[in-house]
Parts: sequence; C-alpha cells; structure tokens
Amino acid sequence: MTDLILSSLYPTVGGQSSRPSYMELAGAADLSAGVWPSVKFVMAVLMDRHPHLQRWLKHWPSALTFLLALLEYTSITEHRASMSEHFFGLCRESVDLRKLEGLSAMDELKVDRLREEGRVLTGKQKALSVLLLSLLPKLLDKSQGRGSERQWVDLMRRGFVAVDAAYRIGYLLGISPYWSPFMHLIGVRLVRRTGEEAPQGMGLRHLLWCLVYAIQFGQWYMSVRSSLRSKALEGRPQVNVPPPARPRPASAKCGGVGLPVDKRVCPVCRKKRNNPAVSAVSGYVYCYVCLVKAVRGTGKDPVTQFDMREEQILRLHEP
Repeated sequence: MTDLILSSLYPTVGGQSSRPSYMELAGAADLSAGVWPSVKFVMAVLMDRHPHLQRWLKHWPSALTFLLALLEYTSITEHRASMSEHFFGLCRESVDLRKLEGLSAMDELKVDRLREEGRVLTGKQKALSVLLLSLLPKLLDKSQGRGSERQWVDLMRRGFVAVDAAYRIGYLLGISPYWSPFMHLIGVRLVRRTGEEAPQGMGLRHLLWCLVYAIQFGQWYMSVRSSLRSKALEGRPQVNVPPPARPRPASAKCGGVGLPVDKRVCPVCRKKRNNPAVSAVSGYVYCYVCLVKAVRGTGKDPVTQFDMREEQILRLHEP
C-alpha cells in the first residue's frame, strides 16, 4: 500500500513510468479550473469600467464556451489530451487498451501499434471529452451562483464535489485507474506521454508557462484583494469627509423627470429599480437600462438635466 501511494505521488517509485502522479493530475485539473473564474473577474472589471461595452461583453460566457470547445477539440484531436493535460505531458487513452496489457506479446504489439497510429480514443470518447471540457466549467460556475436560490442545485454541486474527491482518493490508493467520475463515464484514463510522444516546441511551452503564471496570479489576487485593501488602510487616520450637496432636480419645463417619493423607485420608469446604476454627475440612481437610453437620447442626466456621457454611468451592486 505504501508503494502504491508513493508511486502515485512520485512516479519514479515502483517503476510505473506511464502512470501519472497525483501531483501532475491535480496540477492539470487546477489549471483548467482556474481559466473560468479568471476570465469572469476580468469581464466584471471591464463591464464596470466601460458600461458602453456591456452589450457585447455580457455574452462572454457563451463566447468563452465556444472558444474552449474549439481549443479543446484541436488539442484532443492532435494530442489526445486537453490543453492543461498536454501542458503537463499527459494524454488520454481508452481503458479498453489497459485490458490488453500484460496478456501476451501480440496484445502488447497491438497496443503499441494503436498508440503509434493515434487510435487510442474512439470518436465518441473524443466528442464527449470536448463536450465535458467546454461545458463543465460553465455549469459549475452557474451552480455556485444559484446555490442560495435553489437548494437542490447546491446539493447536487456538493454531491459532485464529494464524488470527485472519492475518485481522487481512489486513484491515489491505486484502487481505480480513473481520475474523475466523468472519465469513468466515458471510459478514459490518463497516462504519461512516452519519449517519442513528448510534446515539442519550447516557444509554445514558454508561452503556456506565462499563461499559467497569469492565471495563478489572478486566483491569488482574487483571494487576497480584500485583505490587501484593509492592510493598506491600517495606521491611517480616518477622515470623515462630508458628502457633497446634492444637486437640485430640474423643473419639468427644463425636461426634468422629477424624483419619486420612494427612493427604491427609478425616476425614469417609476418602477422599482432593476439592475441599478448611478449618474456620476448628479448622484441619483436609476435603472441601468433607463439611464443608458436617456443619456443616449438626450445626452443629459434625467433628473438634473446636467450634461453627461455614457461613460459616466456607474453600475451598482445592491445587497
């Protein structure tokens, strides 16, 4: 049992050179999982700072899913591995080949010939691999965002995490050749590339290393940015700056829409605010869509009739 665990962590122990170590598989999985939250953070910053681009940027989940499907399809077809698996020198093969190993010399020759020809994955396994690699990150991200609203979605996500952890422990102990339940579902295992199959092109590998460091830095920054801000303010005297005087609403003769009695109501549509946004020139809060339409139509703040541009619309996130 000790040799199995050591060979899983350190593949040189026990002579299992084709069996990837736990660290390699965990690194490939973490690299793949870090792409979606990093892109999500960048898109959120861009939409907040450039509201006029929101009409295009709001479709980024579908665009990223399509891009991942295209890239993963190319990687699976050419290298028999996802992009992150290929980066760590791994490749996929059907578990059916494993059943032929160790039976006879003819079977070993058959396996070697199939590997040389690249026919170690069926068309169905390739298609399912691309489908899971491109859609699974999006589904997991949606389940995290809606867990508080729908309990059964949160339960399914927790169940998936538990099953995935069980498969990883089983792989570490040598009980199962599968790294994840989805690989078990499609009948695929991960193996280390041989010397003949080792990926070439050091320039591309250097570029991939830069991308890896960028993704890791993004994950680190998102996890510690709140603590960094609090530490930056430590020791500084707190200065209570009085709020500026609120500008008076323009009259109806001047085109002003007036202010509703309820502060939760949008001054333009006179309904409860949806997707709130604030005007940087007046400080009044509207529905984002209402404010954008008004500024594009008149070039003025609806309440005060001050001149303003679309770039001066700031999105708000209400609790």
